[in-house]
Amino acid sequence: MLAAPPAWFTRALQSPAESAWVEVAGCWVRCYAWGRSGRPGVVLVHGNGAHSQWWSFIAPFLARERRIVALDLGGMGDSGVPAPYGPEALADQIAAVTAHLAGPDPVALIGHSFGGLIAVVAAQRHRARFDRLIVIDTPFMLDDHERRPRGYRSPVKKVYPDFDSALRRFRLIPEQPCDNDFIFDHVARHSIKQVDGGWSWKFEQNPWHSPSFDPGLWRRIRDLLPDLALPRAFIRGACSDLCPPATELAWRRLVGPESPVVVIPAARHHVMLDQPLALVAALDALLSGFGRCTRIG
Repeated sequence: MLAAPPAWFTRALQSPAESAWVEVAGCWVRCYAWGRSGRPGVVLVHGNGAHSQWWSFIAPFLARERRIVALDLGGMGDSGVPAPYGPEALADQIAAVTAHLAGPDPVALIGHSFGGLIAVVAAQRHRARFDRLIVIDTPFMLDDHERRPRGYRSPVKKVYPDFDSALRRFRLIPEQPCDNDFIFDHVARHSIKQVDGGWSWKFEQNPWHSPSFDPGLWRRIRDLLPDLALPRAFIRGACSDLCPPATELAWRRLVGPESPVVVIPAARHHVMLDQPLALVAALDALLSGFGRCTRIG
């Protein structure tokens, strides 16, 4: 039996959010916004196989003085599948949704895991759209052949006879325990939809099954990082298998010692599920100004 969620979580999910659909190159993209229009903007980009609801209990805390935007990347969540399907198409979706919901001024760009990878492409393709970049547990520093760590399983769409059967089969990818079962249940319930013959996962396209997401993509996008003309920061989970301590040193070599590194204690790869309030505090501090600290945590 699930424990009752804490009050902060319940209040966050009750916070009003504006929902919208944005058409980008013929593909409809589902998106949400928290906070008043006209405030400094932030766009949140989820990981592979995930969706905007991974941010729904984080965004309200950041929206007190900001306009927070989150989207379902193409082929995931409730969004359609762009054609052709590639990192450029997903990056263009981020830029278009941001302009639609956050206005014309540059915004902060935050990406988790695979979302950090696409965020770099978005920052490179739409330089005037973004004023800073924060990546969360994105393993840019792994060699190409290590892109999928041991234990990684590519998502497979199966059809289950009913909603509860699908809910019981929900797993994190890469797999890890999650002590906050109320958050796990929330993201799981928003990851399932009714299909012909039963219930299945919402994602329609696994990027790593597309020719545009070849094994060399990590290296090519990683090589963009040093030349991005905007402040950059790196957050990782202290217990993350994908971003071990060595990734901090690699980050410094890529972007220089002035770019902050924040380590979230007791967090694994899915940082917002493991330590949501610590992640809020870290993001709030970074969004208020990167400063010149070299390491926090």
